[in-house]
Amino acid sequence: MTALACQARAFTARDFVTDFTYRLSFAIGLADALFGVGAYYLLSTLIALRPGGYDAFAFILTGIVLNSAMSTALSCYAQSIRDSQHTGTLPVLFASPMTPRRLILLSSTYPMLRAAIEGLLFLFIGVVLGLSLSAANALGAALVFVVSMGAFSAVGILSAACIVVWKRGDPIPWLIGAASWLLGGVFYPVDRLPSWLQDLSRLLPITYALDALRPALLGGVGFGEVLRRAAPLVLFAAVLIPLSLYAFTRAVERARREGTLRQY
Repeated sequence: MTALACQARAFTARDFVTDFTYRLSFAIGLADALFGVGAYYLLSTLIALRPGGYDAFAFILTGIVLNSAMSTALSCYAQSIRDSQHTGTLPVLFASPMTPRRLILLSSTYPMLRAAIEGLLFLFIGVVLGLSLSAANALGAALVFVVSMGAFSAVGILSAACIVVWKRGDPIPWLIGAASWLLGGVFYPVDRLPSWLQDLSRLLPITYALDALRPALLGGVGFGEVLRRAAPLVLFAAVLIPLSLYAFTRAVERARREGTLRQY
C-alpha cells in the first residue's frame, strides 16, 4: 500500500471514529433521507409537467442528491480547518512531513465518502418509491459525480484558505450554494428562467453537472454524450483546482510567517 493510500485511510478512519462517536447523527441522516425523499415524492405527484422531459420525481431527486453533495464539498475543507484550530492540532498537522496540499485534500476523504453513500441512499429510497434507473449509464454517472465534486471542491478549498488567513469564512461558498439552489436546475429546468438568469446559471458548475448527470442516470445516453455535456465541468475543475490548492499553500505559508496558525 502506498504512503498516500495509508494516509488517506488514516484520515478516513479518524474522521469516521469522530463522526460515529455521535451515533445520533447517523440516525438523523437516515431519517433525513427517508423523510426528505418521501417529501420530494409527494411533491412530484402534484406536478403534472415533465421538467426537462423527465419524470418530476426523478428530476427533483437527482437535483437534490447532487446539491447535497455540493454542499459537503463547499463546506468540508473549511470545517476541517476550523476543527483543527479549535482543538489546537492545526500547527501539529502543518508541521508534519505532508504538504499543505495533501493535508487539505486528505481532510476531505471521509466527508466525500459519506456524501457519496448518502447520495446512493437517496437514490435507493427513490427506487423503492418508483424511480427507474434501468437505463442508467452507471460509469458515466460516476464520472460526472467525481468531476463535479472536484469542481465544487475548488471553491471549498478557497474557503479553507480564507479560514487559515482571516480565521473567518468568506461568503463565496454560501453565495454559490444559494445561487446553485435557485439557478442551477435543482428543482426546475434552467431554460424556464429569464434569459439574464440563464446567463448567470452558466457560471455555476452545478448547472453543467446536472446537465450531464440527469441524462446519464435517467436518459441512458452513451458515454460520449456524457463526456460532451460534462466538458465545461471538466474545464472548470482543471483550472480552479490547481489555483485553489496554490492559494491554500500560500495561505499556510503566510500564517506560518505571521505565527497565526494557533489563532482562531
